[in-house]
Amino acid sequence: MVAVRDSKDRSGPVLAFTPSEWSAFDRVQAVRYACEPGVVRPRNAPP
Repeated sequence: MVAVRDSKDRSGPVLAFTPSEWSAFDRVQAVRYACEPGVVRPRNAPP
């Protein structure tokens, strides 16, 4: 499970994803960064 929450509210709600759901999200973001002109990729983003 991959749990995501707002780091400013550590006791707040959590979104939970399966590893395959998180991988799919990550792939979509990588394509989005690669395809949008003028978007600067974060340093830790996959190539």
